[in-house]
Amino acid sequence: MGKVKNMAWDEATNFLGDVERKLMEGEITKETALNKLKNAKCDLGFEGIHNEDDAEEWIGMVLKEKENEVENLRNGGTI
Repeated sequence: MGKVKNMAWDEATNFLGDVERKLMEGEITKETALNKLKNAKCDLGFEGIHNEDDAEEWIGMVLKEKENEVENLRNGGTI
């Protein structure tokens, strides 16, 4: 059973990584990301996303991270 659980967890992690990358690169909007999370075929509960509120919070954190990176570059820093 442990292998199946690990496979499901990896699937959720990889899915979120893909959505995060697309959000960070501007390929998808917040609304598109939310729809992807709501319609995910994997168990996002492994990553702490159990409902739409959790999904919105996760997307907000990703976008805040991108905002911080941009602000850092504006202030002469590097990523």
